[in-house]
Amino acid sequence: MPASRPAEVFEKRIELPGGKLDAQIWLRLPGGEEELAAQGPVSAPQVAEAWGGGQLIVFRIDGLKAAPAPPAGHSWSREERYPAAREAGGSSIGYAFRAQDGAWRRGWVARAQEILVRDRMEQDAFDGRLHPAFEHLGAPELRTDRHGVVWCFWTNPLRRHSYVARWLGPDTGFGPPLEASRAGYGLTEHVIAAEPEPAMLSTRDRRRVLFIDLLEVADLRGIERTLECPRRLDGPLITPEQVAQWRGAEVRPLGAPRVWRDRGRLLMELGPRGPMGNGVYGRMESDDGLEWRWCEADEQGVVLDGERDEAGECRVTWLLDEDEPDEERRYKGTLIRGAWTKDPRRWLVTSPDGVRWRTEAPMEGMHHLAEHGGPSFRDPATGDYVAVGRTSSSGHRALGMLRSGDLIRWRGDEPLLDVDDPHGQPAILRRGHRVAGRILDPAGEPRSEQIYWGTVWPADGQYLCLYGRYHWDARYEACLATSRDGRVFQRPFREEVFLPTGAPGEWDSGIVFMDFGVTRPVRFPALGIERLYYAGSTWRHGADPFRMPAAVGVAELPVDRWAYLTPRRGAALPATVVTVPIAAAGEATVEVDAEGPVSVDFLDEDGQTLAAAPRVGAFRLAFRLHAPETRLYSFRFSAR
Repeated sequence: MPASRPAEVFEKRIELPGGKLDAQIWLRLPGGEEELAAQGPVSAPQVAEAWGGGQLIVFRIDGLKAAPAPPAGHSWSREERYPAAREAGGSSIGYAFRAQDGAWRRGWVARAQEILVRDRMEQDAFDGRLHPAFEHLGAPELRTDRHGVVWCFWTNPLRRHSYVARWLGPDTGFGPPLEASRAGYGLTEHVIAAEPEPAMLSTRDRRRVLFIDLLEVADLRGIERTLECPRRLDGPLITPEQVAQWRGAEVRPLGAPRVWRDRGRLLMELGPRGPMGNGVYGRMESDDGLEWRWCEADEQGVVLDGERDEAGECRVTWLLDEDEPDEERRYKGTLIRGAWTKDPRRWLVTSPDGVRWRTEAPMEGMHHLAEHGGPSFRDPATGDYVAVGRTSSSGHRALGMLRSGDLIRWRGDEPLLDVDDPHGQPAILRRGHRVAGRILDPAGEPRSEQIYWGTVWPADGQYLCLYGRYHWDARYEACLATSRDGRVFQRPFREEVFLPTGAPGEWDSGIVFMDFGVTRPVRFPALGIERLYYAGSTWRHGADPFRMPAAVGVAELPVDRWAYLTPRRGAALPATVVTVPIAAAGEATVEVDAEGPVSVDFLDEDGQTLAAAPRVGAFRLAFRLHAPETRLYSFRFSAR
């Protein structure tokens, strides 16, 4: 018996009475029957077979007017006619799903928005363009991964990223749009080389699977995803007055806090990093992470090649290399002397304790990161040293990354290109040189804001990032990003804030700052929590003379609880989460981190229930959430 042919889609243009036109997309089923899938200003259809059955069609909902060219000046002129162009402008992407029983369900993959664009800020932060514009999403491209999950790719030329969303079943539709590429220049409306990179799970793998970007999920029924925000502790831990009392000087803060453990000691470094620090380092220690005391005098400041830096000229951004066998090189850092904007030279320095440093060699390329660029972590996947810090973009500040195999030669710099004519105009230099490659560009922000600070660290087989979204009213607060490869970062909660500034009138109502590349959460295993130490102030960037010195605060959340899945309001219970296939490698136990009643079923690859997890082959997990208040945070496998 011959195999049935796959379903097909095709377009029609229908002339209605009076000369009006209608565009239609039709589905031709394997048996030859034809059904109307979508109509209106629709085009570029693609179809794929969804996991679990049914035909999934994506298409573009066309904007009726082309996006105008960028304005010549700071905003649109009357002659450039933006008000006329925006009416019915902006194309989006929709979907139509035909279930096996013939029922149709339709919805959005991604909707175009009007945003305020800030660009051409490469040379002068206050001499660029600021103008409203609307998105014009490119034609969708469907791909099916090895797990049977359908991915939809598209470009967003205005935001200069390619995006992707995964089909999570007819109950949910498509998941959140995620960046599929770094920000580029001159993107066309067609995605180039869009291929899925699915998550691969095995019972041999002991990492914790977090529900942040949902790559391990194949189907959601009655479920919604929620960002878990940390609980801010009342008041600051360390005030500017305490710092002034210790220094015997004016009320002038030290910069953003960095907290870490070194052989059982819990330490905090207050250094010159950040917009409100100066050139003096202070070190404190604590037994519980809440009550802090100043360390002895011989643990304060910077001692370089045997000479104490009394003038505060030297700044060191470092990482503690736990795997380094040489006791004298456990701390590895980048030395900056004087004003970073005027002297591009950087040196590799090493230390046994983070205070007494020895100069080893000049660095090459580290100056492509702004301000306090220096090594942040060692990539467990590649062995590279990674530096994360601030860089530049056409929308002003961004988050950048450099990599090195030896801490001397740093790679990953890039030129800034003209956003209107990237290939016809010469490359743009920032302070006379190229800049670090951008991993988070403000063009991808919900309102195209700047990114003031950011820090990245490896965790559970991925890379987590907290970054400072800089608002037009000069506040910045912490948002969450993530990456699977350490190079392309996604904003899975693009519209949400992870750690916002305090309420009006509170001590941290102006800024929340967590440093350039080095600050990360600190775990307290006995309490089952991790704490985020940050600098906060009522100051808003550039709002002199209201420049209240920063204090140090802390917020905490349970370990690995960055996001959770919970039953959607009004959904039938139990709500269900089905994973992608998992490779069985012997006996294993599933450990679930959840609040409220949750049960776990084992399914075969086709979704049929199994009596138990197989020891060989592949299977799926189905988590059943039985109460409205249930929260599913993560799962992992452990040996029996």
